[in-house]
Amino acid sequence: MAKDQQKSPVAPTAARPAWARGWLLTGVVLLLLLGGWQLWARSLVLEMVLKPNLSPEEGLRVENFSEEGLKGTRSGAPSAQGAELSLQQPHSSQKAIGFLIAPRPGSYFFRLEADDYGALHLDGLPVVQLGGTSSHNQGEGGVYLGAGPHLLELELDNTQGRGWLHLTMREPGAGDFAPIPGSRLHRLDLGNAERWLAWLRGSRHHLPWLLAGLTGLLLGLAALRGRESAPGPATTLAVMLAAAVVFTVFFQDHVAASLARQVFRDEHQFIASAVVWGRQDAWPYLDFPYFHVPYLIPVYWLLFSQGPNLLEGARIMNAVAGGLAGGALFFAALREFSRRGTPWLGLLLATGLACLYWGSPLFRFTSGLAWNHDISILLALLAFLIHWRVGREGLAAGWLAASGALLGLAACVRLTMAPLGLPFLLLVLCSGEPWRVRLRGCLSFLGGALAPCLPLLIILASHPEATWFGNLEYPGLHSAYKGGVSLGDKLVFLWRAIILPPAFAGGLSGLLKVPVTLLTLLLTLPGLALAWRGGDQRLRRIMFALGCSLLALAASLAPNPPFPQYFLAPVPFLLLALIPAWTILDDRLGSWRAWRVAGAVGAMAAVWFGLLTPGQPPCLDEIPTPELFHQLGLALANQLPDPGCKVLSLTPIPILEGGAAIYPELVSEPFCWRITYLVSPERRPRLHILGPEELSGLSPPPAAILTGYESEKYEAPLEEYARSLGYQARALPGGGRLWLP
Repeated sequence: MAKDQQKSPVAPTAARPAWARGWLLTGVVLLLLLGGWQLWARSLVLEMVLKPNLSPEEGLRVENFSEEGLKGTRSGAPSAQGAELSLQQPHSSQKAIGFLIAPRPGSYFFRLEADDYGALHLDGLPVVQLGGTSSHNQGEGGVYLGAGPHLLELELDNTQGRGWLHLTMREPGAGDFAPIPGSRLHRLDLGNAERWLAWLRGSRHHLPWLLAGLTGLLLGLAALRGRESAPGPATTLAVMLAAAVVFTVFFQDHVAASLARQVFRDEHQFIASAVVWGRQDAWPYLDFPYFHVPYLIPVYWLLFSQGPNLLEGARIMNAVAGGLAGGALFFAALREFSRRGTPWLGLLLATGLACLYWGSPLFRFTSGLAWNHDISILLALLAFLIHWRVGREGLAAGWLAASGALLGLAACVRLTMAPLGLPFLLLVLCSGEPWRVRLRGCLSFLGGALAPCLPLLIILASHPEATWFGNLEYPGLHSAYKGGVSLGDKLVFLWRAIILPPAFAGGLSGLLKVPVTLLTLLLTLPGLALAWRGGDQRLRRIMFALGCSLLALAASLAPNPPFPQYFLAPVPFLLLALIPAWTILDDRLGSWRAWRVAGAVGAMAAVWFGLLTPGQPPCLDEIPTPELFHQLGLALANQLPDPGCKVLSLTPIPILEGGAAIYPELVSEPFCWRITYLVSPERRPRLHILGPEELSGLSPPPAAILTGYESEKYEAPLEEYARSLGYQARALPGGGRLWLP
């Protein structure tokens, strides 16, 4: 049987000074601590240091500074009873510190007005920042807050004349911004608060500890001679505990960030299709048009039956799936390097690999929303790792069938995963086994891949026109609606928006992460060259990963027009190609201590910039977040004549959150609504399409009509129809309107 890699002779373990392990462990702990500071150590400072010093006295503690930028002579000022600051002298600044008491969890929106510069921070994170020497600067920001106290900081910089700052807030379910009541603001009684606030912000006080951690890492690795012995139980347990810390840090941040993001238009059809299937017994293609493979519908409905908040539950599931995809990268790298007798270096490299994925702007933009990207990528990655193992240990029919089944499920969740079957089959055909074994392996893989597709084939046979329209014909109509984008334009979009993404890069970490990522990926090239030149069997594994990444990229370019979320799928396979490339380089350069030092430092740089990459900001405009949609749904239920009545709308989620029913034909809105003019009137009944021309034929008319949360050009026919029925509009939070008889 062909082996996947050629073992190089392992030198006997040499004696190592005791201080080497101490420095190595100290460096790893310090760097992981600093890399995760923004995610979990901040919580420790807030909960154990700052919040215990919350004063029952209402108001904020105010400090004046004689220079701009909170510099110069500092002097205390009386407490501010509300969220307002005022300065009479030019070239001065002022800061107010205290706690904002959130009465209930949800998305809170803030409007900051100032003359000249102003800033609002909550729990050490920026929410609104104003710039410019104007007499009236204004900005808004939103953030998801749990119930209880949250550290609030206001800053005012005045350059000329009189300066002032005014903060208002819109609570969950409120209709407009209002001044913050004095009872919601409380002082912080802590003498050395500035030192803790500096740590909370991640200021220059981190630099000595960062240098100490790097020094410890370098000294520890440089002192190690020869390869480490096989890891014992204590080492394995320590590595697993460190891995658990990494996962805890990530999941806490990622789930919270996904719940605070605005509602995307694409999420409606995934939520609504599952709810109408479970509540109204309406089936995709049979009762309503659906533009995806319908395998997630029962999964989402099973999830919704466990809790009342539909969108939040779906987002949590996708955020967990996205995290597990990075975890698959982590454990693949950790297992590879632990087998080579380098568990701690393997931990660093595996953590760096996972953080390159978790911290990538594409992941932060795509993961955690209620659609089909996270789950399909996770299934494809699991299929890849099983197939990878088969490729190195022999063509076991059971494992090949398992990898085929997982890839088939991935394609049945998102159709663009289907082309990945080609490199899977090529790996079996190029395995070096006898042809009879290879043929049996291909049949096992294909049988496993086709098994989960049988329900889809049955649906296609029973409803061919509607299934064909939803999965293959609709993309062409959508391209015609958008005007079409050429392949050259798609490649330009790929370069400008994905490879060098200024729109998604987050601050300094985003700018620095681009060269860090590129330099790390360049390590694949020398590994590939060495494997090709030396006939190394690991060449097949590198080519398998690169082939999957290339085909996933080609499938990402198929939709028209392209959107950033389509291009996340190639990223994990490209990162997986680094694992065999690194092992090849380690075999050739393992005796060179600087190689491992450089690899460890590069991995920690990936951790640093990956974990500190901010997620997508919470909603900064009038588009509601999941919590606001849930609150809106509960408010709608109280205004409807019958809790289970049908409501007409292009935004079905808030209606379903409140327990009301929708028209199944409008599940996939506004995507179907805006291309109805491209479908002939004769075909619309067969495809269950409801367009503006069909509104007058609704019988009985809807009990209510919801507008205000979609584009005005899409909702204009709905409002015209409501007026023709004599319905009156009632204002809702976020600019919505509920039309009732």
